[in-house]
Amino acid sequence: MRNRPSFLPAFILMFAGLLFLLNDLGTLNSLELRPEEMWPGLLVLIGVVLWAWFLFSDNPDNGLAFWGTLTVFLGLFMFLFTLNVELPVSVQKLSEPIDWKHLVYLWPVGLLILGLAFIARALFSGNLNMFLRGLVVILLGVVAFFFTLGSADWLLDMAQLWPLLLILGGGVLLLQRMVQRIP
Repeated sequence: MRNRPSFLPAFILMFAGLLFLLNDLGTLNSLELRPEEMWPGLLVLIGVVLWAWFLFSDNPDNGLAFWGTLTVFLGLFMFLFTLNVELPVSVQKLSEPIDWKHLVYLWPVGLLILGLAFIARALFSGNLNMFLRGLVVILLGVVAFFFTLGSADWLLDMAQLWPLLLILGGGVLLLQRMVQRIP
């Protein structure tokens, strides 16, 4: 048996942090554990199982880190809707408890989650291309938030600088090629 570091303290800290967060948001006070509210917990559980499989397997597959991250965070995101969590933000469009109608404004979270999943896989595989993809997807998610929440005026003013995206894209491709040449 290989000598592996214990991930139990990390999982305990994450679970405790989640409980404290839910308590601070006032969610635990009104929690009745109805199935229509708790189904995202199944996604979280599947993600935790995938992560455990990845971490404790003798021959881990980096794809498990990707899918584990994706399902855990997707489940946590869905809890916002099923538990009608009030976000502590001052954005007018999100000033009431979160409901499915707010998905119109919060869909960029899906891009953020996908980017995190790419980065999780990249961290364990050492794949810089995957890491850069994750960063690009996260950047797209952040930009999409500005548009969906109605605070993208400064982005529209910067529209004349679109050639910078071409320069940035070329730089990313160049960096990818340089990394591929390193043995």
